[in-house]
Amino acid sequence: MKHFTKSLSFYILFVFLFAYNSSFAQIRHISYIDYLRNQGFQLNDDLAPFYHGVASGDPLSDRVIIWTRVTPDRNEASNTNWKLAFPVSWKIATDTAFTQIVRSGDIATDVLKDFTVKIDVTGLFPNTIYYYQFEAFGKKSMIGTTKTLGDEESMEPVKLVLVDGNNYSAGYFNAYQRINELKNVDAVVMVSGYINEGATDEAILNRREIPAAEPSSLQDFRFRYAQYHLDHQLMKTHAKLPFIAIWKNQVVNKATPQSSNWDNKQQAAEQAFLEWMPVRVNNGELQRKISFGKLLDLVMMDTNPTLQNGVVASTEASVEKVAPFMEASHYDWLSKQLINSDATWKILTTNSFFGSVYNAGLDSGTGTDVDRWDNHLNEKNRILEMLQAFNLKNIVVASSGFKTAMANEVAESRSSYNPAAGKYAQLVEVSLPTVSSPGLIDPYSSSGIQTEIRSQNKTDNPHIKLANFKDHGFVEMNISMKKIDVKWNFMKDITVEDQSKPKSTVLLSIPSGKSILE
Repeated sequence: MKHFTKSLSFYILFVFLFAYNSSFAQIRHISYIDYLRNQGFQLNDDLAPFYHGVASGDPLSDRVIIWTRVTPDRNEASNTNWKLAFPVSWKIATDTAFTQIVRSGDIATDVLKDFTVKIDVTGLFPNTIYYYQFEAFGKKSMIGTTKTLGDEESMEPVKLVLVDGNNYSAGYFNAYQRINELKNVDAVVMVSGYINEGATDEAILNRREIPAAEPSSLQDFRFRYAQYHLDHQLMKTHAKLPFIAIWKNQVVNKATPQSSNWDNKQQAAEQAFLEWMPVRVNNGELQRKISFGKLLDLVMMDTNPTLQNGVVASTEASVEKVAPFMEASHYDWLSKQLINSDATWKILTTNSFFGSVYNAGLDSGTGTDVDRWDNHLNEKNRILEMLQAFNLKNIVVASSGFKTAMANEVAESRSSYNPAAGKYAQLVEVSLPTVSSPGLIDPYSSSGIQTEIRSQNKTDNPHIKLANFKDHGFVEMNISMKKIDVKWNFMKDITVEDQSKPKSTVLLSIPSGKSILE
């Protein structure tokens, strides 16, 4: 990426771009800020023009991505369809006073990027805390904090926070308030669901999503991400910790296959994610491996299929051939990451529930919900068979999809699992509670209560060590050579902004060499 010299940062860079979004044509005679406020955005003038804060993500041992969004006072549009770009300065240092600047530069942004700024800062030192800041229009952003990972030989302990299921209209992001109070966190792993891609649910709170209807255009998705970045609890987390996020293609999973705008909607959702999140794309793929030295490989899986003719992957064999749940290229990539890894631990993230729940109304084959691997047993078994064939150990799956906190010991089959007889599982699954998204099952209905009870029945489900269908929260993982301590944190209430301690916690450990939870 070309950087401009310091002197050029004081000049306006005229870059003429064609065909800007039609929404800007509506605001030629009012300020851009007034237009956004009219849409429902709550903008804090103390942060102008960096209303959406700062963020960092995808840290490696020598680099990290830093991000912000600059909101100009006016849309800078004339009566023609040409657009003015403007420069943004950035710097990163080892101290908050910025007396020890290690990298700096200038970059241009414009309406075609939705005024977002993303820089992959290289040449950094391993296992180092850095501070970064942006400047535009003579004003400075808040200071962000980030951290690089240890070098390739590092065996130092790692602390991760795992989150899933933000839903602005369904509840407050109290989980992030608690995360902000934690110490020595290396990164936040967003397994799925950064935004709600559905319509506003105002049944619980008066927190209307923008737009209120289900997003369908690029502007809709941009607005939705913009609103989430304005949430002050989430904004603080972004400013404090690097995120490692994967996009869940909810548009693909839930859109009507016959919809004429299916492809445009999918592309719009993905573009907005790439603009608004500090993520690194490798060869056009969002799947990636983040290595924490020789201690841990974090493998961000992709099960969003490249669909043909808008056909959604399903349990029907004929459809699976056309639209497999996991592309062959994605499986090949995953197997190479696991087989060739020399890390002690391998944590895989997936936006679908991986384990099985028996005799609880959730058995495989009961529906076509693509949030479950049991609806795609051939592909699930292929992974389990690969783990067994290469005798791969210390595999942990961090999953979303069920929107329920669960802990499972996952074996190839029920008959192959009997810890008392020395028949252990092949991997451990940590299923995440959501920050605020409603669960797939109503936990307060009679059927939901029975499902939760049956899932914990030790006769049918001895492999399930935790099942909490009611509470929202997040998961901490403290990873060392000998074990992983997994701590589920459950919030008291998401219908009020609550800064108190969690309602409850559950702590289980995974010892190295055994796929068990104790």
